[in-house]
Amino acid sequence: MKTYASKKLLNTVKNSAHEYMIRRQAANYERFMQEKADVFQVTGAKEQALFWAMN
Repeated sequence: MKTYASKKLLNTVKNSAHEYMIRRQAANYERFMQEKADVFQVTGAKEQALFWAMN
């Protein structure tokens, strides 16, 4: 049986993992754009979404 505390902890862990993945994807995207397009900063959400959709 799951208690409120265990559900809350599980949600916290899930949220932390999700936030980590988002930050890691953003960093990988930045690095990719710097290497391939020789640009220093690309932070547009739409451009990132297109990049990840194409991979």
